[in-house]
Order: sequence, then structure tokens, then C-alpha cells
Amino acid sequence: MVHVKLLDSLKDKQVLKILLILSAFILLTLVFRKFVIVALLVVAEIFTSITIGIFGFARWGLELATLTTVIAGMVLGPFYGFTLGMIMVFVHLLSVRQFGFYVLWVIPTYGLLGLAAALFSSVPINTFGTYAILVVNGIFLLMTAVFTASNLLKYFKYMGGNILLNLVLFNTIAPLLLRLAT
Repeated sequence: MVHVKLLDSLKDKQVLKILLILSAFILLTLVFRKFVIVALLVVAEIFTSITIGIFGFARWGLELATLTTVIAGMVLGPFYGFTLGMIMVFVHLLSVRQFGFYVLWVIPTYGLLGLAAALFSSVPINTFGTYAILVVNGIFLLMTAVFTASNLLKYFKYMGGNILLNLVLFNTIAPLLLRLAT
């Protein structure tokens, strides 16, 4: 009987700890929801990039760096959008082991994407995201054609998957994520 009461007491303490941690998380989320949503997107991007790198799906243009960069820019402003955009794509490229000459235009472009998202934060995210993904991939296509033309066929496969994925993300989940963060 004493043993059962001790277990119940331990369970009650564990439940209380869990409830306290959950309550603190909810409170912090309500107060700092912008940062929490962006932080969760950052974690999702890192996890996704590592998974994509492990299974070799990088050539299909799968990434969350674009969505994370745009939401960070719209929610946290130009400095964080610019900085986080460059960091997210850098982490993504490292995670999927795609680090070549093209980083010279990819990383700055993502910084500018985060900056543009902040400057055009009054534009609906699905509209901005749609135009942004087309412009970003257009820039990458042009730079690939000029500097590494031998990679054009590989880039077309990447570009098709990347545009398709981001069009789906920006026209489905992005508006909800932005509403949650603002």
C-alpha cells in the first residue's frame, strides 16, 4: 500500500511538472509568438534538410528555407529576415551537402528575399510567396546559365520541384502560419 501511494505521489509530481512546463510554454508562446513560430520553422527546416540530405532528395528542390525566410522577414522585420534567410539557406546547403560555386549567389539572394518579405509585408503572403519563388528561381536559373551552364539540366529538375513545393506551401500553410505569428 505504501509502495502504491509513493508511485501515485511520483506520478502526481511528474504530471505537475509536465503541466507547469506546458503552461510556461503556452505563456511564452502567447507573449513571444512571433519568435516561437519562427523558431519552430527553423527547427523544421533543419530537421527537413538533414532528412533530405540523408535520403538524397535534395536534387528535387525540397526545402523549407524559402518559407522560413519569408515568414521571418514578414514577422520579425528586415534585419532578421535578411540574416535568417542567409543562415537558413547556408544550413540547408550544408545539411544536404550541396555546397558549390553557386553559393555565391544563393546565400545573398536568400538574404535579400528576407529583406524583401519585410519591406512587402503588407502584401498577402500567398501572393508574395508565389512571385518570390518565381523570381528567386529565375535568378538562380540565370546565374546557373551564365556561370555553370553544365549544371542547367540538373537545375531544371531542382527548379521544378522547388517551385511546385513552394507554391503549395505559400498557398496552403503559409497564411495560417503568418496569422499565428502576428
